[in-house]
Amino acid sequence: MVMGRLVGALMILLQMRWWLDHMDIYVSSLQAAPILVADHAPASIVSFIDPKQKPPRFRGYKEHNHLILQLNDVSESKTGLTPPGREHMMMLIDFLLRHDWQHNILIHCLMGVSRSTAAAYIMLNLHYEGRELEIAQYLRAKIPHAHPNTKLIEHADAILGREGRMIKAIASLPKGSMDQVGLPMKLSTDFV
Repeated sequence: MVMGRLVGALMILLQMRWWLDHMDIYVSSLQAAPILVADHAPASIVSFIDPKQKPPRFRGYKEHNHLILQLNDVSESKTGLTPPGREHMMMLIDFLLRHDWQHNILIHCLMGVSRSTAAAYIMLNLHYEGRELEIAQYLRAKIPHAHPNTKLIEHADAILGREGRMIKAIASLPKGSMDQVGLPMKLSTDFV
């Protein structure tokens, strides 16, 4: 209950927009992440890794600015796999809301296709409520291989009270091109 009120209060602050400057959201594969950290020094990092995988460590990043979410890239329960859960989404939203939106962030998963693109989509939706479809189209234009994890999107849609708009927006996207899988991509908060 307290977490819900905190998220609600922070959402109001985000909607005010007066303090938000330009921020880049780097989306990448695990392999490209160290290069982006070295080249761009993001203020925060979100790492999506499989539960059996050793968490990546980046010099200078600790718990307060490096969120590690251990979950499999699946959209339904399967024996031996950890699907994205509501608790993962609450941790992600809390971390994204605590991130200083005047500084860049890196979000990565194994290939930079599903979990990381879902998180980037969710991050933009934290700031631009009511523009779910526009953000989804922007995501497709900037990251042609984006295939956001549907379970992450479903949890975010429910927690943020979007009444299915995020789910519908992602489902409406045409199939993307897989030509640039693994390459680092960049979104911006001032895409409008």
